[in-house]
Amino acid sequence: MKSRFRVILGLVLGCALFAIPGLAAGAGSARTAADGVSANQAYFVQLAGQPSARGGSKAAAKAARDAFYKNASAMGIGVTQRQAFDTLWNGVSVTVSARDAGALATVPGVEAVYPVSTISLNSPSPSATAEDSRSDGEVTPSRGNSVIDDANSNTMIGSDVANTAGATGAGVKIAIVDSGVDYNHPDLGGCFGTGCKVAGGYDFVGDTFDSQSTDSTYQPIPHPDADPAPCDPNVADQIAQQPGAGVSNAGHGTHVAGIAAAKAAAANGVTGVAPDATLLAYRVFGCNGSTSDDIIIAALERAYNDGAQVVNMSLGDSFNNFASSPDAPATQTLVDHGVVVVAASGNSGANGLFSTGAPSVAPGAISVASVNNLAFPAASFDAVSGGTTAHVAYAQLQTTTAAPTSGTAGDFVYVGRGCSADPTLPLATDDPYLADPNGKVALIVRGLCTFDAKYKRAVAAGAKAVVIMNDGANPTRVGLFFGGSVVDKGVPGVTISFTDGVTIRSMIAAGTTSLNWTANTVQAADPTAGQISSFSSYGLASDLALKPDISAPGGNILSTWPLSQDGGYNVISGTSMASPHVAGAVADYLQKPPSRPR
Repeated sequence: MKSRFRVILGLVLGCALFAIPGLAAGAGSARTAADGVSANQAYFVQLAGQPSARGGSKAAAKAARDAFYKNASAMGIGVTQRQAFDTLWNGVSVTVSARDAGALATVPGVEAVYPVSTISLNSPSPSATAEDSRSDGEVTPSRGNSVIDDANSNTMIGSDVANTAGATGAGVKIAIVDSGVDYNHPDLGGCFGTGCKVAGGYDFVGDTFDSQSTDSTYQPIPHPDADPAPCDPNVADQIAQQPGAGVSNAGHGTHVAGIAAAKAAAANGVTGVAPDATLLAYRVFGCNGSTSDDIIIAALERAYNDGAQVVNMSLGDSFNNFASSPDAPATQTLVDHGVVVVAASGNSGANGLFSTGAPSVAPGAISVASVNNLAFPAASFDAVSGGTTAHVAYAQLQTTTAAPTSGTAGDFVYVGRGCSADPTLPLATDDPYLADPNGKVALIVRGLCTFDAKYKRAVAAGAKAVVIMNDGANPTRVGLFFGGSVVDKGVPGVTISFTDGVTIRSMIAAGTTSLNWTANTVQAADPTAGQISSFSSYGLASDLALKPDISAPGGNILSTWPLSQDGGYNVISGTSMASPHVAGAVADYLQKPPSRPR
């Protein structure tokens, strides 16, 4: 059964060196572990001369590559080409044995050598008890009947006002370097190619690609093709359940694309920040696992040659914040040629300083942090009294038995603070119950003692469910979520807002009021709206540059999803969701720059 409130936090990323067989043979042959040395390693080799975007020629770049392979072979260094670059950066990525790796820098014509890094989606961290999950990664709480309004985040950045004024991104090409885009989605145009919203793109890797050698799904040979459609997320999710498998990537790119530029095809669709912009989709992730930064640079070169004006990279390499690695100068070259590059800062904020990673640390890139949306999807129950029904958002009280998705828990009784006189419990206070909860649903107000004490006493008194309402004591106590875990006693325990608690108390006073569990999610105001998401990475960069540069809504964002799953829409969180808000805003600006005051 699908979860109502499943958490997965999306794209920003761990790093590691990895080995990969060659894509195309260069001069010489790569040695393997069978030669008595460790498995091959992957490196960027920067060659003398400028890339074509910097005034160099592609012919000269090819000559430099040919000379490198010839010289390496003459020196007895076996290398195999992975990718060749001549547009934004001049050089190659190669595999080489560990024994020969140290000699790469001595080959004539080589200016620098850098390791190729692995770029991976962060694995999900389940949480249904905090407004932005309070964990690394990206959150997917909505798997069902969501009523989340995508207008929330658009309103936060003012794109609704810009769109009304005619700034909709028309005529601007946004490149989405990600896990592919489901261009069949009606909100993303429903077609692929000239004249479609997703007008171009390329798949650099294929479904089975996973460059992370520690994954059981490790398959490091790309199988590129011209179709940038993503993997079926149902397939990717099944694969992700296998021991040691890479995480599912399948829906991420479609979600990112929708935030930037979706245009609702029906009343229940979503509209992105730049609804009339054109999209270019570059798939750099397989169904599961990781990719590598040389594939990312190959995608950037193609985006440049395809005429992209904005590039969004909701990906990165957390803690790899050295602005000299090849993806940084490649990004800088794009920026110097008028292409606006927007990149997610990362989801490693819980790990502290210097957690922002490449490519967002590139000097010319716009590094984007995440703030929480105005609202978020929450599980709900119905409070029913006569002909009146209140739909009440709730969060599970940590560690208690999960609430069911249907059925009646019983009738409410309001018991007051519900604290116990038991001196062994922290902050225990003698507070007699105002009503007997035996066989009922105990509605308890926050305060004076711990949640564990309230829950334990109510269950001992025979309560069939425990609902703790916030107390409204001050402006910081208006939301659902307040801390404290409890020892489970086999009875569901949930928390609700002060406002909803007051409503239920009024219903109880008017007559019998029952609690009916539902499988629905509802829109709940987030008391931390506009505040930095706890997962959001922050700088500095390794050269002490101030990163990230800007923040945008990234906590609990509704957008498009591959049509094969969840009805084509989902709510996830992360700096991956913040970045396309900025990319879309850039497209709006480029189409219709505001007039300058005189």
